[in-house]
Amino acid sequence: MKEESIVRLFRAHPNRSYSFGDLLHILKIDKSAHRQFQKLLRKLVSDGAISTYRHKYCLPREGDKLEGVVSKHRKGFAFVSSGVPGEEDVFLNQREARALMDGDRVLIITREGRRGKREGSVFRILERGKKRIVGTFGRFEKHYFVIPYGVPEYEASSSKMYISPNNIGAAKEGEVVVADIVRYPDGKHNVEGKVVRILGVDGDPKIDTDIIISKYDLPAIFPKNVREEASRISTKIDDSELNGRKDLRSLPFVTIDGESAKDFDDAVCVVKEKNGYRLWVSIADVSYYVKDGSVLDKEALSRGNSIYFPDRVIPMLPEVLSNEICSLKSSVDRLTFTVEMAFDKNGRRLTSEIYESAIKSWHRLTYTEVWKMMGGDEEVISRYKKYYPNLGPAIELFRLLKSSKAARGSLDFDLPESQIILDATGKIEQIVKSPRNDAHMLIEEFMIAANEAVAEFIEGSKTPGIFRVHEPPDDETINIFRGLLHNLGFQLHLGRGKVRPIELASIIKKAEGKPEARLINTVLLRSLKQAQYSRENVGHFGL
Repeated sequence: MKEESIVRLFRAHPNRSYSFGDLLHILKIDKSAHRQFQKLLRKLVSDGAISTYRHKYCLPREGDKLEGVVSKHRKGFAFVSSGVPGEEDVFLNQREARALMDGDRVLIITREGRRGKREGSVFRILERGKKRIVGTFGRFEKHYFVIPYGVPEYEASSSKMYISPNNIGAAKEGEVVVADIVRYPDGKHNVEGKVVRILGVDGDPKIDTDIIISKYDLPAIFPKNVREEASRISTKIDDSELNGRKDLRSLPFVTIDGESAKDFDDAVCVVKEKNGYRLWVSIADVSYYVKDGSVLDKEALSRGNSIYFPDRVIPMLPEVLSNEICSLKSSVDRLTFTVEMAFDKNGRRLTSEIYESAIKSWHRLTYTEVWKMMGGDEEVISRYKKYYPNLGPAIELFRLLKSSKAARGSLDFDLPESQIILDATGKIEQIVKSPRNDAHMLIEEFMIAANEAVAEFIEGSKTPGIFRVHEPPDDETINIFRGLLHNLGFQLHLGRGKVRPIELASIIKKAEGKPEARLINTVLLRSLKQAQYSRENVGHFGL
């Protein structure tokens, strides 16, 4: 039997579907050729010439094709998500999902299924979502397996990876290992792997971060060509590199960060003038070192951001950049971009200017130290007596900016963040409330002021840019929140039927210090849309 003959049958009746038995009867397939005929049908399905749906064969319909990512359930069935907002996931039954794994990208054929819900059949596996599995190595009778880490015991049998005796390496029962996939599931066999790394004994807190890094295939090590390009960057600045930059090295810049910070991205300076204040906000000029299209640039783009763990950081850029030349350490020259802003006595911004610059930070301060100086701590003030006279103007400007922001209805949620404290063995000792005081808010206000100035510059110059935007909440969501407030004894008054930030800020203020404050803050935060990046500056509701 030739492929053309089979496809010709389907094309003659494009809306019909056939069971395996139907095809055997119609095409008069001899019993001795059943197995060969079944292989031929599988090939046609794999090639996309025909499709399967509800255990029957049919022609694929172009309009019903969908590309998406698989989420597999422990019971064997799966769902495919296209990632398009508002588009429902498509159900795959156990038979269709048997050769799939979580995270696979597939092309499926969809049909209307039971109760009007869409169901699908796999047209083609486009890309496998996993290349390795991290889990606990064990043995059952004569067979070796890896149970994926974090999988509950009741799911273990359906998600385990088979390891042949030749591929176990030095792994021992109870150890957490990394195993590369050497064969994907095909409907008859489990996924099969090869142990390539032993992380440690299951339950040891020291390997928790290593498990996460391996499980999600995070880029813990920079490729050789990236390391080589980074090694050619000097950690000292030559005088010639200052040409064309505004020299701000004589100004009393400081960095203010947490105690555990190792890289210092920004520095600030405030000076009181006759008619107001002048604020400089400087950030490291990373673009001077990471050239467009370079190996470093491409690697940073692929990573997207640094990843922070309680015990370490996976940086977006090699440490010679992130912790050295692009870190605004004290007492050393650094190349920067600066936003210089003049404010009147009421904290209203009068002018702003953005330029390439060079600074030399006077001190590396922590939030705790600044907070203590704000409270008049003589010991800390004495330690930083060179800088302390400049702290007064900074505090004054901060309070003016904060007051102005509150007057326009900026939302300031009173929701504590958590801080994880580890002991010497890497075990979580305690989870505490992360402090947030006026020292934190001082830096926040200065950064917001700088970002607003940059946004205005981009818009005014008609230059394409990326904005951090926050759209107003939906009326339906706010009405639900309004109902909750009513039940708690609060009234939300909506002007002209639309909610304004100042009205929500008023609710937060009224609830402050009351037992229901945490609930109101949490529900309000969930009622708002998520801030995102956009090419269009549609404003920022929360600010």
